Amino acid sequence: MRAQAGGVCLVDGQVVLVRNSSNTRWVIPKGSLEKDDPDLEYRAVQEVWEEAGVRGAVHPEPLGHFAYRKSGEVCLVTVFLMTACELSESWPESGVRTRVLRSPTEARDLVDEPGLKDILDQVGSYAP
Repeated sequence: MRAQAGGVCLVDGQVVLVRNSSNTRWVIPKGSLEKDDPDLEYRAVQEVWEEAGVRGAVHPEPLGHFAYRKSGEVCLVTVFLMTACELSESWPESGVRTRVLRSPTEARDLVDEPGLKDILDQVGSYAP
């Protein structure tokens, strides 16, 4: 099982979603833990910057976890909430990823993973 970390970023009460690397579905920014990462929280912050161009305050307690399959391997994603988020006009993967902002309910409807849908159900209580 591959450990991953991701972030649910709130911008004015809306969730930031990005297209996955194959551009087939909407996901939260996430990625695999790297050997020099101090912890999952660090990896989540890096992924939301690289994939979505977002900077913000990360809450240290995870919102939850969800699993999905990638290339035949099971990935377990630890999801952190990020608030007071700001969007950059350009970011490392801006040329290959589309970014959208949606209400927590709309974001829930756009993602495929049942566990991520459950996590997004909790986010409404953080949105204004």
